[in-house]
Amino acid sequence: MEIAKLLVDILKTIIWPSIVLTIVLMFRKQIRMLLNRIKKFKYGEFEVNTESDRIEAVKKEIEDQPEKKSELIKSTLHDLNLELTKGTEKNAGDRTLLVFTANLSHKENLKYNIYYDPATRHHNSPFKYIGLYKDSEVFAIGEVKKIISCNYIDEKLIGTNGSDINSLSAAEYERIKEIIENTEYYDLETGTKFFLVDDFYPTHYKTHGYPIRQKKYFWLDEVEGFKEGMTAAEVAQLLNDKEW
Repeated sequence: MEIAKLLVDILKTIIWPSIVLTIVLMFRKQIRMLLNRIKKFKYGEFEVNTESDRIEAVKKEIEDQPEKKSELIKSTLHDLNLELTKGTEKNAGDRTLLVFTANLSHKENLKYNIYYDPATRHHNSPFKYIGLYKDSEVFAIGEVKKIISCNYIDEKLIGTNGSDINSLSAAEYERIKEIIENTEYYDLETGTKFFLVDDFYPTHYKTHGYPIRQKKYFWLDEVEGFKEGMTAAEVAQLLNDKEW
């Protein structure tokens, strides 16, 4: 497919952002359709299965920093490869923290103890904890209690993708409704997945390398002092003032 070859060439050899912008504008519909189907990404000897939105995030960063394209791609592929290998280990989710960027949404995330994502976005590895990231640090950590995909129609939550709305308590139901109704900058009424946590506990887990692009897995068994079964509050305290 010509569009597929064109996209691979852009991702592997992009050095002229102005040319890329012209190509993207000319073929934006075709590229968007293709990105939704891409599950494999290759750079030199590196090759991993991935998600189209991750490729898009890396491509944008390469456009912004073309001189660092090799480092950025290799770093991202390294992280993705870890997701696919470490995520298959026994009880991997019990010692895994998945961190999401939360620049605009952090106030609502903390108020309702919910993080939200497109319902169509999948994650390669299981996880027990989620973290919120902005300003070069993970600033809050919570333990995931329920994940619900739903639409909000006529002031009622309608489960999607096999989610059972009846599994929610009355308080959980109201939390989802309120974050939908009170979030103005995103439309959360359709096609949204909600991660409900026990509480978000403050921490300061800082980065000294590249910033997180949408999400990043952390393997907590690599952190000195971590023990399986820790609460989110204990994990937040363990990571506080550390760097990765």
